[in-house]
Amino acid sequence: TDLVVYETLLRDFLARPNYQTLMDSLDYFERLGVTAIQLMPVNEFDGNLSWGYNPAYPFAIESSYGSP
Repeated sequence: TDLVVYETLLRDFLARPNYQTLMDSLDYFERLGVTAIQLMPVNEFDGNLSWGYNPAYPFAIESSYGSP
């Protein structure tokens, strides 16, 4: 089968940007034919207007997305 990757940044894709809401959206991705989801940087970063390229804590999950 073909690999169809959907790249997403949680805070831009979801109204409630957290991992549970993403998991609740898996049927949507399946209907699109997506076979893999690539999350854009999920590490903690300063402020809320970053795509994660200025990491403050590279091994910490972004706090606004939920806890581990």
